[in-house]
Amino acid sequence: MWGIRSAWPTVPSRLDIMVPLSLYAVASWWVVVDARLRGRAVPLLSQQWFFLAAGLLVPVYVIWSRGWRGVGYLALHGVLGYLLATVCMNAVALLYHSIVPGP
Repeated sequence: MWGIRSAWPTVPSRLDIMVPLSLYAVASWWVVVDARLRGRAVPLLSQQWFFLAAGLLVPVYVIWSRGWRGVGYLALHGVLGYLLATVCMNAVALLYHSIVPGP
């Protein structure tokens, strides 16, 4: 989403809100289900915090539950996500500028 939106930053879209919220919901849901499957269920009153602060708490949970492998997973996802966003941004910008001639 970030890479494609960088090619058309002036066009408003509802996806700017819907995609991050859905990613937060899925990530927080994954934490609750994963913790339950590992035998360390998240208390019911604490589950809402994983949605409200998913950007901070989900990586903390991954490191806490996976140890050093969790650090590796987060680093791998960060690098590959940045690479994918950069490729998408450049590809869409290249297509856009080849279709719509500039001044």
